[in-house]
Amino acid sequence: MYVLSQKSALYIQIGLLYTVSGFAVAHFEQTACSCALMITIEDSIEVQAAPEKVYEWLVRRFESNENYRAWHPDHISICWIKGTALEEGSVVYAEEYLHGELHKLKFRITEVVPNRRIAYRALFPASLFAPGNAFVIEPKGEDTSVFTATGLLRAGPLFQKLGKKQIEATKLHMKEEGENLKAALEAGK
Repeated sequence: MYVLSQKSALYIQIGLLYTVSGFAVAHFEQTACSCALMITIEDSIEVQAAPEKVYEWLVRRFESNENYRAWHPDHISICWIKGTALEEGSVVYAEEYLHGELHKLKFRITEVVPNRRIAYRALFPASLFAPGNAFVIEPKGEDTSVFTATGLLRAGPLFQKLGKKQIEATKLHMKEEGENLKAALEAGK
């Protein structure tokens, strides 16, 4: 629990404030999940490349700033601050533009299944709104894959209304990342 101010009880997007001895106290853990809806943002694209090639290309994007920026023009920088690139438990710091604003984010890699899946979770405070993300690579026939980027957003009605621009910009960013991955792999880059 966090003491925020000496105000009366208020409902907020990410939790519930209530009064205890004159102090407004936020209890995020129980209320953040119960007061917000989970929205899944997902984009899939078919790529003329085997899952191993898609995974290898994706891993290289996270090895250097140059490779990260080559994936999408809105990517600025990436730095592993704990562990090594795409190792379960490792933590990465990334900067990128979304909806015209620079975002400075930290993510923990939560699951790595070579040639199939990379899951990661934003660290606090972004984790309040974005509790999980993944890149999934599924084989489809010979030398073809489906690359899917998935993001979970915890968004109550107010965020869905006021954050519509941000949600749409995130969807567009994910779509462009998939298209850029496809174009690079199919061009042999």
